Amino acid sequence: MAHMVGPTGKVYAVEHIEDLVAQANKSMHTYYPNLMEGGRVQFVDGDGREGHAAEGPYDVIYVGGAVHHYPFKLVEQLKPCSRMYIPIGLTTETQNWETIEKYYDGVIGRRKLLKTAFPYLKDAKTQMKIHLSNFVYPC
Repeated sequence: MAHMVGPTGKVYAVEHIEDLVAQANKSMHTYYPNLMEGGRVQFVDGDGREGHAAEGPYDVIYVGGAVHHYPFKLVEQLKPCSRMYIPIGLTTETQNWETIEKYYDGVIGRRKLLKTAFPYLKDAKTQMKIHLSNFVYPC
């Protein structure tokens, strides 16, 4: 995404597992140090379902995990004339890839683009429980 926003744009990636934030920072500093200069790419420790209001409002918000309901807190972080891309639906069978647009006058538009199936955004505790349960330890 940093390439898409150009040399003056900024990308904020929100992740609520500190180890993943540290790993992402390390990888980016190793492989793309030029994108880390001047805070062009920043990994933020936080809940993606809440967004990152401190640096908003944003031109674009891309959400890489599904939510069950309309994301009011994220919509509040959009600038006028901006857009969010997000999978929304109660089950993976009913998810839609949607675009939510905030027009110049603050009016919000919402369009369903296509059916999709993303994993749901979860709180850190639940995500870690699921993550750790995937490991099988010998006796």
